[in-house]
Amino acid sequence: MLEQTADADEAITRLLRCTPAPVMPPSVLARLRSTIAGEVALRNASRVEPDDAVPDLKPTSPLWQDDPVTDA
Repeated sequence: MLEQTADADEAITRLLRCTPAPVMPPSVLARLRSTIAGEVALRNASRVEPDDAVPDLKPTSPLWQDDPVTDA
C-alpha cells in the first residue's frame, strides 16, 4: 500500500479547489446522490463487528478495512 505524503495531499487539495465544480442537470445530481446514499447504506449494513457470542468470526484485517463513509 502506498503512503501519501503531505505534499501529495496538499497538491490534490489545491487541484480540487482550483477546478471548477462540475455542472449537471438536477435529475442527474439527484440520481447521483441517491446512488451514493445507497452505497453508504450498503457499506454500513455490511460491517460486521465480532463479539464474544461468535468466537469463530475473525476480526476484519486492517489491510481491507475502509474508512467510514459519510454523506456530507
